[in-house]
Amino acid sequence: MTERTPTGADPGLVRHLRAEMERAAGRVYRIELEALGLTSLRAFQRLLQNLEAERMKAVRRAAMEPWRGW
Repeated sequence: MTERTPTGADPGLVRHLRAEMERAAGRVYRIELEALGLTSLRAFQRLLQNLEAERMKAVRRAAMEPWRGW
């Protein structure tokens, strides 16, 4: 993938988001994050954080109430 970043985009944030996506999914996605603006990158970062928080809540809930079959 090319390392082009639009004006105002943070290359460090792009690298962080790529690493976080790979860590969370266990695979590499070929999404051109460099094409997004800073606002969209920050929104994507919040999305990843929210998804991780929801995953952790579901794991805790399943551990506390295994009979429910969450």
